[in-house]
Amino acid sequence: MPKITQKMAVKEAIVRLTKKLNRNTFTVKEFLDNERKNIAKQVTTHGKTLDKNISEIMTRQLINEKFITRLDQGYYQILDTIVNPTCEEAKCDSKGDRITSVVERIVRDTLLVKEIKELHKHKCQLCGEIIKLKTGHYYCEAHHIKPLGEPHGGPDEAYNLLIVCPNCHVQLDYATIQLDINKLRRGKKNIRPPEYAIDQACVDHHNARYSQNNLCPRRATVSRQSTRDK
Repeated sequence: MPKITQKMAVKEAIVRLTKKLNRNTFTVKEFLDNERKNIAKQVTTHGKTLDKNISEIMTRQLINEKFITRLDQGYYQILDTIVNPTCEEAKCDSKGDRITSVVERIVRDTLLVKEIKELHKHKCQLCGEIIKLKTGHYYCEAHHIKPLGEPHGGPDEAYNLLIVCPNCHVQLDYATIQLDINKLRRGKKNIRPPEYAIDQACVDHHNARYSQNNLCPRRATVSRQSTRDK
């Protein structure tokens, strides 16, 4: 296998990992546990430990390039998902001839996600759970109701975003629960401005996926209305 740059190997590994986890956040531990061996096969460490090299690439290069961003509690978020990342840094093939490569990207609007999380005060819109960390920070995740990737082609817009806890996020990703737009938790007031209102068409797309999903025999709808939110 031909060697590639360490940075490119880390980028490819991040893309693989986020696809495997089915989310765009990960920890360094998750990254090393899943991708350390793969990277070791592709790069030379030049006397430094591989883990240290990976840490330096993430914290000094990929954050500066806005490929990833650092979140609370050791989490990183990928900002730029490369669907076909294999030749982004390659200028020549093995014979030295110049080649042309196409890189397809999905760019997630991190500022928009942060804004909506704050609007909902980091509370899951399905089950109402609030995860407060020991540091005093809160943790929640953003879910695209109609997935961004192919074949769905969902929009990266506020009307396609739900704020959820990790447990509900997994169930939504695998379409094992239905959504009812009228039962989503909205807090004491309808805190989303009109242009941020959830799109029924995106919800319908999710529920169509749920209807086609015959893999999970036990299904539960967790989008129950809570008296606390009335």
